[in-house]
Amino acid sequence: MSDLATKNEAGQPSDKAGLDAAKSVAALVLFVVAIMVMWESIAKLAGFNRMLFPSLVTVFERLWSMVVSGELLDETAATLGRMALGYSAAVLIGVPLGVSMGRSRLMEDLFSPLINFLLPIPILALVPMFVLWFGLTLHAAVLLIAFASTMPIAVNAWSGSRSIEPQLLRVAQSMNVGGLPLFFKVVLPASLPAILVGLRQGLAMAWRAAIGAEFFAVAASGLGVRMFEAKDYVQMDVILSLLVVIMVVSMIFDKLVFAPLEKRTIRRWGIGDNS
Repeated sequence: MSDLATKNEAGQPSDKAGLDAAKSVAALVLFVVAIMVMWESIAKLAGFNRMLFPSLVTVFERLWSMVVSGELLDETAATLGRMALGYSAAVLIGVPLGVSMGRSRLMEDLFSPLINFLLPIPILALVPMFVLWFGLTLHAAVLLIAFASTMPIAVNAWSGSRSIEPQLLRVAQSMNVGGLPLFFKVVLPASLPAILVGLRQGLAMAWRAAIGAEFFAVAASGLGVRMFEAKDYVQMDVILSLLVVIMVVSMIFDKLVFAPLEKRTIRRWGIGDNS
């Protein structure tokens, strides 16, 4: 009997997590259904121009035709490739910069004013400057994406490495652990949850910056380029179809990649709510 009670107690956290996940999915489904019903009702009953307010049937027919033709895959791959280049550069710059700022007062004094100055600037406000500097080129788009995503990555790495408990460092030093071993065994693991939060935010910023840069014709193809072209031809069904794709890709990154990784990292290092 006691064994059965123990098993039930042990199973409670996973049961609770499964129930919470089911509730989240159900809430999302209900929200999406409500939005679809509202949109379809307005499209059919409000008397708007069908070109400007198409029905969902028209939108999904257009989306399917873009999938079948291969156009959607090509445009999405172009945007993702551009984003991957910029985001990779941001990770290589932002993580070391943020960690070094958190562990070095000199680095913090040097770079914190610059980051605090640049962080509030909307990324789209920088597009004209990047275009003038680098032209309508791939370099302009990649550098803009890298700039946008470096900021949250560096800030979170800075915060995480700065908030390491001094006791951890004292224990490591008492065991003659220093230099690179101290970094890889103490500083990096203790900073990792905050770094992952920054990577998650940085990826979201990189995705937005990639789409935004394409609106300004810094690329020959991509989801943003196609949306901007659709605007000129009043193809609202194309614009809405691409918005669906942008939203789905964003949710895949956030919910299926980073959210599970972040939870496992927090659980692994004993930081956060373990109840």
